[in-house]
Amino acid sequence: MSRYNFIIYIFLLFFTNCSASAGNTGNKIIKNVNYLKSSKKISTINDKKLKADFYYLSALDCEYNKDFSCAEQMYKELYILTKQKIFLINASRFALFLGDYQFFKQNLKVLQKESKKSSELASLLIPYYLKNKEIKKAQKLAKELIKKSPTEKNYEILAAIYTDTAQYQKAKKLINNYIKKYGCAIKLCAIKLLINAREEDVDESIKTLKQLYQKTKNPVYEVEIAKLLLATRQLDRLEKFFANSPLPNEDLLEIYSSMGLYDKAEELAYKLYKKTKNYEFLATSAIYLYESKYKTNPSILKEVIKRFEKSIYKLNKPLYYNYYGYLLIDHNINIKKGIKLVKKALKFEPESEYYLDSLGWGYYKLGDCKKAYKIFEKLKDYKQEEIQEHIKKVKECLKK
Repeated sequence: MSRYNFIIYIFLLFFTNCSASAGNTGNKIIKNVNYLKSSKKISTINDKKLKADFYYLSALDCEYNKDFSCAEQMYKELYILTKQKIFLINASRFALFLGDYQFFKQNLKVLQKESKKSSELASLLIPYYLKNKEIKKAQKLAKELIKKSPTEKNYEILAAIYTDTAQYQKAKKLINNYIKKYGCAIKLCAIKLLINAREEDVDESIKTLKQLYQKTKNPVYEVEIAKLLLATRQLDRLEKFFANSPLPNEDLLEIYSSMGLYDKAEELAYKLYKKTKNYEFLATSAIYLYESKYKTNPSILKEVIKRFEKSIYKLNKPLYYNYYGYLLIDHNINIKKGIKLVKKALKFEPESEYYLDSLGWGYYKLGDCKKAYKIFEKLKDYKQEEIQEHIKKVKECLKK
């Protein structure tokens, strides 16, 4: 892929609606072109206006049918015939779109002369200079564009040139100057983010993402900030960020869980329960409390049970029925009650291997190894380590 694809892409954005105007009158244009074609051969048309009409209608017809090579040729003919700058601009656009740099080479003197009067032509010349590694000419032209018209697009052009030619500090300085004057433009700040990422500058990336959020109010930028803080394990900053962010705290809870930070997850879940009285947070806090502290402090089991007893019947969800049921079974607290809870979970998801494993383990704990084996027979193809360990113990039990 060419190193200049990024800069050329910026210049070609307008082509997304390239044939929109032709689309509304496409059938009429085609009829007119066909009429002209059938009435006279173009080479025999002496009337300049009629010939210009033919080329123009043909150009629109080509655009309508997305034949951009044909459109380029028709606009070339129109420019040769009329010397009107608008046709030179259109021909240049299609030449750039098609990668026809020979067109620019053949018409370079005219394009350079006309570009002094037309910012649009000047911007179309820049990719040609870049293609020919005439970086200084491209930069000079881009700077002149900004001087004449300090638009977002013109800043984008120069910033893209700097970026594509690895002049990252110049690109950042240019973009920062724009931001100070006009705020964070999306494409410019996106270029800055690419540079920040290349330099692994997390703080600058976060600053830029905040500017983008302030500009757009799009929560996607807030999410990206959280991801950066998470990736660099800046947990204190992550917590402060969520405290002042519109993102829901449930997102932070999920982050802690995915990282295995169950102590932090438990603390946050319980705090959210106290604040909202939502029993989902209480049940999840029970899970996180068990996962984070049971091994070092078995006495917390009483608090875990207390939280489950208060929440699971109100929630009526299989995940919590099974987790609590298995806990009662595995720790020999109340095996029969644990089995009842697991059966409740299985009513929701009768084929769940995890719930079936809990049920089979319950019967094993009761000493009913035959009943346990019938259940584990359904799970013999599952390679999950804990399930295989349970099956092994049940088989040993049957041999006794």
